[in-house]
Amino acid sequence: MLVVAELGMSSGNLETLRAQFPNAFNQTYFTHDALLANLGEDKFVVVQNGVKAFLFRQNGSQLICCNRLETFSAKTIDTISNAILKEFPNSIITFEDIVLDENEALTLPNFKLSFQENWCRGISPDEKYLSKRRRSVLRRRLRKLLETLKDDEVEYVFRRTQDDDVDQIIEMNARSLEAQGRRHDFPEERRRVFKKISGEIGYTALLYADGKLIAGDVLTVIDDKAWFNIGGYDLEYRDYSPGMQLHSRIIESCLELGVREVNFLWGNSTWKSDVGSVRVPLTTVYVSSARSNFLSLEFLRHMKPSLKQTLRLKVISILKKFGVKK
Repeated sequence: MLVVAELGMSSGNLETLRAQFPNAFNQTYFTHDALLANLGEDKFVVVQNGVKAFLFRQNGSQLICCNRLETFSAKTIDTISNAILKEFPNSIITFEDIVLDENEALTLPNFKLSFQENWCRGISPDEKYLSKRRRSVLRRRLRKLLETLKDDEVEYVFRRTQDDDVDQIIEMNARSLEAQGRRHDFPEERRRVFKKISGEIGYTALLYADGKLIAGDVLTVIDDKAWFNIGGYDLEYRDYSPGMQLHSRIIESCLELGVREVNFLWGNSTWKSDVGSVRVPLTTVYVSSARSNFLSLEFLRHMKPSLKQTLRLKVISILKKFGVKK
């Protein structure tokens, strides 16, 4: 193990590192064994900085931090990066989708992109998650929905995730997005990996009207935290707010599991603010020993998806500014 002051660092496969640094694994959805074991990579690096362990997956000369959504100061990034670059001098380190504390500047050569956010909030048993007005609207829409049903029955199911749940909800989400002219992107390999993860730490919430599935979510839970990974609803029932009818029930189910923090992840859907969650901008930071490394073809291929998403959002922002897009 390389020791730099109080900093410990080691590289190897998952099994070896898990034995050395158990606190680096299974703390969040993004550091869970089931996810990491299915990334197609077998080289990882752990940096222990005091009581905190940071996990990186290695892909060629790219070292990608798995601690997504966590808060990093410039000092922490500099400290970790300096240690890694001593062992891997020509590497580029990616701190993916982090909350960046920008009270101070990074000293190492870096490149930053901001293209998505996490919507999150704390929850507790004594809080209301919807405004009085919103609760009233939901009750009214539920009554209208019941009036349309043959058996006058809306059923809510909350259970451990099954493979069929994932398929049903992904397909429902695809139909909804495509009907809105948006692109659905959940390839088969990603679906297979997600089924593996959700089979271990997943819960499914389903809403049925007269036995027909009208809304569903799959979320993952570790200790007192939950991540809302995929969701969808039947557009035929959109006038009755099936998604919000479901989400209002899910929060209560999360509380019963002991969850105290919910992460609704990326996408600026109105329902996320309706349940009182806060938009937290995320930044992806690339760090290297020299700026010239950012010009390599390997790096350009690595950051291409993030750059495309950043440019897409900038174009949308310009179109909205000129009234071309709402």
